[in-house]
Amino acid sequence: MDDGIDIIKISLGDYEHYEELLFMKERLVKEADDILLEYTRLFGKKNIELFKLRIECIELKKRISYCVAAINRGEKPDIEAINVLISAEMLGYKNELELLKLQQHVAASSRHVSAYEVQRVKKIYRDIAKLIHPDINPATAGDEELKDIWEKVQSAYQRNDLETLEDLSVMVNKILRDKGLDHSKIMVDDLDEKIRRLEERIEDIVTHEPYTYLELINDDGKIEKKNEEIDKQIKEYTEYRDSLKKQYEEIKGDGN
Repeated sequence: MDDGIDIIKISLGDYEHYEELLFMKERLVKEADDILLEYTRLFGKKNIELFKLRIECIELKKRISYCVAAINRGEKPDIEAINVLISAEMLGYKNELELLKLQQHVAASSRHVSAYEVQRVKKIYRDIAKLIHPDINPATAGDEELKDIWEKVQSAYQRNDLETLEDLSVMVNKILRDKGLDHSKIMVDDLDEKIRRLEERIEDIVTHEPYTYLELINDDGKIEKKNEEIDKQIKEYTEYRDSLKKQYEEIKGDGN
């Protein structure tokens, strides 16, 4: 990953400035994805363990709350009815847990890419995008063949698939020649507004997660400290979960 964020301060012509901002935005989006991947590699398993404990605690607190409400009404807790309510209320948390597991699986199975490959991928993608990016070349949006190949370019870029991008680069140039499309005549409307939106998007990316994890994942000392913090939270939530389990067993009585 390179810096390059200060490039937005460079004085360029409107179109060149727009182009640079557009490529910077897409680079930062991809870097944010790569940062999240590395963050997940480093902390994913422990974060999943911690999230499971949090879910257990939330569920137990809900169970206790329903039991207390029944007792306060002078009723015996109906555990079967509570189970139905809890199942519906916990669905969102369990879906989020499955997403974390999927992210961990992707991170664990993703292949390592060399610095050389990353730089080549960036260059080829940039060269192709100058020709058929829909925000630069309006012809792409109205041409099924160009739209299809642009989707393939984006997919290969996200995967750091250098070989595929090299092949697609040849195909793009052939398609443009066959269609007689003159890139030099491309005009972009509403440049000022598009530049403003791109600047806002870039600011948003670099000031929020996962991009803000960058400093953490590049510092061994901070990685160690983060692991220690997660281990401490896991210990605390394990103890809290166990105390809630005991409380629930006592309060539900013969409701089961």
